[in-house]
Amino acid sequence: MGGSSRVGLFTTIIYAIISMQSDWEWTIRYFGWIHEDYMRFVRDLLTFLTLSNSKDLDERISSKLLTTNNGLKIELKNVSYS
Repeated sequence: MGGSSRVGLFTTIIYAIISMQSDWEWTIRYFGWIHEDYMRFVRDLLTFLTLSNSKDLDERISSKLLTTNNGLKIELKNVSYS
């Protein structure tokens, strides 16, 4: 066993550590995105559940212009519900 096998082993270990670090970083970011989407869903659900009656809903929809989280606007025309 020469010095070249030790260099190869050392290189393999360093590569494995760097690869694991990258995988953990991606995993943590991914769970952060899931948490952010989940919290947005819960906020929207709680907002919906706190509508006390259809009058509240009428007032919200009467503007017929909704703004999304990313700043896009949705205009509703000839919309009805029951």
